[in-house]
Amino acid sequence: MALQGSPKKLAEDISNGFFYVTIPYLKTLSGHEIKELYNALKIVQRDIRAMITTETEDTKKKQMRLMRLNNVLTVIENYARKYRILI
Repeated sequence: MALQGSPKKLAEDISNGFFYVTIPYLKTLSGHEIKELYNALKIVQRDIRAMITTETEDTKKKQMRLMRLNNVLTVIENYARKYRILI
């Protein structure tokens, strides 16, 4: 199963909580697609970290998005290490 649409858009959807990345989903992707998704997640993570927030609610939302991205990045890194995929 190939990545549907833009990897960056998928990464933004993951950070907003609209899509979850699990091991069964990663098994459907090739090594190249996993690397592409991983790089897009890193770009979105960098963009979110660059956002400046002043309101408490905005800060909570930003931290929640970063937490989701961090969890997905950890899952991908562990999966890649297990199956020896270079990312």
